[in-house]
Amino acid sequence: MIAAHTLQLSHSQPNATMSEPTNASRIAFGPLTRNTNTSTDKLLADVVLIGWADGEAKHLAKYDAIYRDFVQGDVYLCESHTADLLKSRSAAWRYLSPLRDWLAERGHVGPVQKRKKMAWEIASEPAPTRPRRHLIFHLFSNGGVHSLVCLWDMLRVAHNEQLVSTTALIIDSAPDPVTANVPWEGALLFTQAIPGLPAWLHPVVKRLLYFGLLTQGVVTAVTGYKPFLDQNFDMLCDDANGVGVPRLMLYSDKDVYIPAREVELAIRKMREAGHEVEGRQFKGSLHVQHYRTFPKEYAAAVHGFLKPKL
Repeated sequence: MIAAHTLQLSHSQPNATMSEPTNASRIAFGPLTRNTNTSTDKLLADVVLIGWADGEAKHLAKYDAIYRDFVQGDVYLCESHTADLLKSRSAAWRYLSPLRDWLAERGHVGPVQKRKKMAWEIASEPAPTRPRRHLIFHLFSNGGVHSLVCLWDMLRVAHNEQLVSTTALIIDSAPDPVTANVPWEGALLFTQAIPGLPAWLHPVVKRLLYFGLLTQGVVTAVTGYKPFLDQNFDMLCDDANGVGVPRLMLYSDKDVYIPAREVELAIRKMREAGHEVEGRQFKGSLHVQHYRTFPKEYAAAVHGFLKPKL
């Protein structure tokens, strides 16, 4: 199981460790301590937790408890940023590059296939000499989804690679499949995510963003050019890195940022695109607060979804 008593700090401090996990303020983005347990009673799986926009690693790290006694493997904490939703996808490559290296080291990355392999080619490939290592992505809000598709984009564009062992996508409080459906909710979410914004400016910024999203919806209808959130959802449906990967959607009837109706629309659209998708709605929890509000039920939903896949 994952050794939770020692945490390795982010890629900027690769050799630093700490012995007190209760001092959560010291947890930074990057890999948690590598699992040295060689027990065979748990399946080998690595987990990438990609946080909500501008969220802190110390808050994301608590989700390690869901996987600690469930799988044998390593966990990587990855950040995401609100500002990246206003830039090109390559803007996120800087903080995603260490994650790509981590994935490559563990055998999750391979070259993009130029053509579909013939049956005889697959049959003639040597059998793996070590157990297959599964890969699980656990994403939070639209920021987490955005960082994932930026990772997919970076692998393909910058490295001519793709992921080869993704077993599951678990998506918490996301995504918005059609931005034009939720201009006010989007304005609330973006305003909340702006770091250091004074409280007295929130009403002004919310209204400006609201009218901006309304205008964006009109532009989209006229030109056909989709905003980033819509493009991200299209990639969730169509990108080669996600083909055949089952998804679990975790959401709530009280989420004021990503309404339940939007997640349910996303579930329908992904199923129409041919994906296996399960949904779990919680009653009363707020945005990315489902685990905090219902820890046992949340963990049970994740474990119940993953057990048949691993």
